[in-house]
Amino acid sequence: MAKPKEIVGKRNAKVGYGSKRANRRKEIIRVASKLFSEKSYHDVTMEEIAEKVGCCKGYNLPLL
Repeated sequence: MAKPKEIVGKRNAKVGYGSKRANRRKEIIRVASKLFSEKSYHDVTMEEIAEKVGCCKGYNLPLL
């Protein structure tokens, strides 16, 4: 029987429905939506969203 391939890097990691990455993304979207409903689009900052979520701003993370 063949051995399954191991994931070598983060770029190869798939985003599953219940993965940590998918959960973090849902949390960011939830917090951002709440902030956008309270303030206008131009008044919400990335720093504010990151602070509410409890993470750092990322410049190289895809949002897809």
